Amino acid sequence: MNRPALTPAQIIEAARMRLAKATSPAGIEYARDSAIGSVNTLEDLRLIDMDTWRAACAELGALADSRLDLLQGGAQ
Repeated sequence: MNRPALTPAQIIEAARMRLAKATSPAGIEYARDSAIGSVNTLEDLRLIDMDTWRAACAELGALADSRLDLLQGGAQ
């Protein structure tokens, strides 16, 4: 059974959703690394341009940082 390929935007959105669903510091770090790896792969394959790569990496990094801050703030 074949399914249609995801677009780069769908891949980035899926990475964003996995990061948003992570519930532990280790899970967030893993999701961040996985998300950045996905974006790097898209850029390596020239499926996204450098501006999109920069924006996606910055957004995913900021999302991970804010999620970690929320977890750490809630633990205190």
